[in-house]
Amino acid sequence: MYALLIGIGIITMHILSGTRLCMIQNLLKISSILSEKDFNDLAKRIHKKDILGFLFILIHLPNCSKSDIHVTLRNVTHLYILFINFSVDMLYINCIWVLKVCFKKLNKSIHELKKFRSGNDLRVETIVQQKNSLLLIKLKHLEEKHLEISDVVQLVNDTFIIHIIVLVITTFTTITFNLYFFLLKMYSPKTENIKFWFIPNLAPALFFFIKFAMIIWICESTTNEAKKIKWTLYDAFSDSTDPMVRREVHLFSLQIMHRNNKFTAKTFDMNSVLLGQVISFIKDQFIEHNIKIITYFCRLRREF
Repeated sequence: MYALLIGIGIITMHILSGTRLCMIQNLLKISSILSEKDFNDLAKRIHKKDILGFLFILIHLPNCSKSDIHVTLRNVTHLYILFINFSVDMLYINCIWVLKVCFKKLNKSIHELKKFRSGNDLRVETIVQQKNSLLLIKLKHLEEKHLEISDVVQLVNDTFIIHIIVLVITTFTTITFNLYFFLLKMYSPKTENIKFWFIPNLAPALFFFIKFAMIIWICESTTNEAKKIKWTLYDAFSDSTDPMVRREVHLFSLQIMHRNNKFTAKTFDMNSVLLGQVISFIKDQFIEHNIKIITYFCRLRREF
């Protein structure tokens, strides 16, 4: 089932390769607002995350080798599928991470406009008019950038929609099954071949949970950064008296309200609520399996 679901996700991503390329090109375009320092800091974090994840998968390669060649091939195939799936997950996280930094840069730029407004002597009318004209140009530029970034958010959602659905299903099933096998092994140490493909029990459960929690974290933190723009804008221009500036701020606010910068798979949003629901379902399944296994082994002991 795991291989089937991941296979569907990989095939879908291959079919949507044109959309994915368009998304990456647009992501490259909007990232032009970032400074060299922003790029370097982001690259370091992304590389560290990816290297640690890939190393965790590769250290399990020796576990694939078994006496039976068919079992070895099956394990290697599962490891390869996991590797490809992890690569797509990391691509999704990296795209959202770039969007987060772009939203953060946008917030910083809007906040700098407040300093620009409060600087210099505003008692001379000519200076006031010149500054308001320049302020209006900068504000329109930031408004356009916000629109471009919001369009990329929608592209990311459209590109990864099937993959995210598969991700949620596989995370739930993998963690649930591995906890079930862990319980079996704990109550019956002599039971043989109680493994979920090539990694024993708790390792894949922990791996999938950390990966899923990381995706939820980056999605929600990016959404929060996008929402923060509204309050930064209000804080910077709440006391503005220029009618043109106030009108542009109003249009910018309407744009922020109408662009729902959430990461979603249509049926659910990628946020802490979803993480809580998944944890709750897994907890319920764990308790249920625990009770069933304990009851089963208690009956066996009574019979003997």
